[in-house]
Amino acid sequence: MRPFRKLRVIALTIATSTSLLAPGTAVADLQAWDQEAVSALASDLAEAIKAVRGAALKEPTLRDRSNTTGRSTQQYLDTLKQLEQATRRLATRLGDGEDREKTLNLARRIGTLLRDAQESGRRLMLTQSSFDEIDRAVAVIRQLSPFYTDRDPLMPTSTQR
Repeated sequence: MRPFRKLRVIALTIATSTSLLAPGTAVADLQAWDQEAVSALASDLAEAIKAVRGAALKEPTLRDRSNTTGRSTQQYLDTLKQLEQATRRLATRLGDGEDREKTLNLARRIGTLLRDAQESGRRLMLTQSSFDEIDRAVAVIRQLSPFYTDRDPLMPTSTQR
């Protein structure tokens, strides 16, 4: 291995370890890795996020781009599109046999996108059908999260909004 590549691998390992092992987090606290279960959950999450995006695209208030929340609407829809792509990639990579370490950064990216969607979605008037789809996705996230982190799932249910 070339010295530069070796240094990069060491730096990446240290960065991953320190961010994964934040205060209160320990690898032992994570749910035992089950490749088949995680892969199935990731596929379920990809389908659930696809349904969330589909419901959002059907929202009357989001279809009318002339409303006062035009920027928030576009931000929300863009984030959902990125989230759909990321969850699809996660499902594919896990289906191909990649483990926690190889998919951790993508899982973190999904977490960031979930928070972004949650933040931009708060400013929008969504119908109950969108909240129902979001709640289905949240249920999958709650099952998948313990394989990657010991923290609470990233999104509240619609009753907590």
